[in-house]
Amino acid sequence: MSQRYSIWLLPQQQTANLIDGFIANLGQRFATPGFSAHATLCSGTWVGNDSTLVATLESVAAQSTRVTTDSNGIRYIDSRFQFFFLGLATDGLRDIQQLALQEFTGARLPRVGPHLSLIYSNDFSGIDRAQLVDELLPQMPAEVEFDRLALVLPRDNNWEDIAHWKIAHIARLD
Repeated sequence: MSQRYSIWLLPQQQTANLIDGFIANLGQRFATPGFSAHATLCSGTWVGNDSTLVATLESVAAQSTRVTTDSNGIRYIDSRFQFFFLGLATDGLRDIQQLALQEFTGARLPRVGPHLSLIYSNDFSGIDRAQLVDELLPQMPAEVEFDRLALVLPRDNNWEDIAHWKIAHIARLD
């Protein structure tokens, strides 16, 4: 059986709380779905059982350390899953990205590069994104430290159903 999955880098708790607050506020303002603060490390489709997928996550975490990278501005595009986000510098993430691509067969990196999503939406008609950048950018962290990896699974292999994404396993980076 094949299972769609995503591997998330989770920010350390203080930053996670900050970003979660922005996500919740923006969700209320613009009627967009909520989700946990994360940077997608990679995504793909796993053929095999979930226990092997969890073991692979644990292996990647055991071979990695905490990762810190600079933020590089808020950007937006017209694609739901990378709609409005805080960009992250690639340099601090290269080693863990390469390891993830080696270990998770068929994995791919996010097409817009490393980022922390702030809004998921296909309807941006009521959102002045340029104004929102001006409002939020001064409040964003200059750098982000990630201390955990999470295995995320969509219900019924459907990424569109954001409310039913499930963090199936978390592994610490030390």
